[in-house]
Amino acid sequence: AGALLLFSFANRSDVFRNTSRFTLQGIALYPLFYLAMVDAHVPLFRWLNFSLVAFAGRLTYSLYLFHQVFLRMLEHCWPEWYPSLFAAVVAGLLSLAVSLALYHWIERPLARVRRKLHE
Repeated sequence: AGALLLFSFANRSDVFRNTSRFTLQGIALYPLFYLAMVDAHVPLFRWLNFSLVAFAGRLTYSLYLFHQVFLRMLEHCWPEWYPSLFAAVVAGLLSLAVSLALYHWIERPLARVRRKLHE
């Protein structure tokens, strides 16, 4: 798994980087994810169960969806800011704000509806 992960970082081919790179990284990281779930009490993985980390995990998909939207918006509206650390921080904060709003006003209420439907 480690060799596969190293290969995925070492191979600089654009074709590889735009096609199978992330698939191979996911395959290489699968054993680590499995161990993190099975051995959650082990000190190496215990931090993954901290409440702040668990909450961040609930936001990751919406952060993933929106960060690129805000980066492109900044690039289009203020090209002099892009690329920069400032643009990355602004896009990150905007993404976080939208992700928190979606979580509180859409995901949580729909989770309650889902639970009621399954009762």
